[in-house]
Amino acid sequence: MKRLAVLALLLPLAACAPRTPRSPTHGPPPSRVEEPKRTTPLAGWEQRPVRTIVLDAGHGGRDPGTMGGDALIEKEVTLDLARRMRDRLVRWGFRVVMTRDADETIELAERAARADTARGDVFVSLHVNAAPRPERGGIETYLLDASDERHSDAVAARENGVAPEHADELQRTVAQMRVSEVSQRSALLARHVQGAVVRGLRARYGHAEDRGVKKGPFYVLFLSSMPAILVEVGFATNPEDALRLSHPEHLELLADRIASGLMAYAIESGPVVAREKP
Repeated sequence: MKRLAVLALLLPLAACAPRTPRSPTHGPPPSRVEEPKRTTPLAGWEQRPVRTIVLDAGHGGRDPGTMGGDALIEKEVTLDLARRMRDRLVRWGFRVVMTRDADETIELAERAARADTARGDVFVSLHVNAAPRPERGGIETYLLDASDERHSDAVAARENGVAPEHADELQRTVAQMRVSEVSQRSALLARHVQGAVVRGLRARYGHAEDRGVKKGPFYVLFLSSMPAILVEVGFATNPEDALRLSHPEHLELLADRIASGLMAYAIESGPVVAREKP
């Protein structure tokens, strides 16, 4: 009976595997074509296109984040950038949810809870980097290391309304499958966003440090139950990065490039499996 239950839960996950990559395009993102809603074999779930993007402006309120030259404050940069991204994504047909839209203190667990309540399909956390050496600069994108068993245990507990230590073998197995599938989508999302940003910066400035896609134990990603990435849009401690981040034109460029990466992901990833709205 346990094997039958696992197979029943595997069917909707297999249906939403990423499709073959498409050739990159140039210019403004193509118009989104809404796919018809499909009914999955498992009651209570649905297949749908990527449509809800959760933007998480890092820090805020009592937590200013990192600070750099020319009075650069991370919490202000991330909120400005998130708002610019929201405007673009809404114009392109997405539904956008902000974990914060003001200078307020919001705990990491509350950010993840807001994303889940909004039934987000993608979670993007925006941050500004810092390093002891001022010569270190560039862009890097993080996703969660799915090999961490604590994440699977947390997913099993959250989905079944039990404490992590009380999740049974079947619940843990299903959670591990879900974490694996979400991790693959997070990696695809990270590659699209990192690539779009680096290409855009190099086209504008002639050079941009590509620090790549990495895995990290960020708590806000650990709590997320959807494909999630954390984008470090530059170093406040690097004079060149800090100067760029203080200009609205640069934030517009970043907003356009990150949003374009999200659009490319939405096109390539295909429909997602999500809980139906109550």
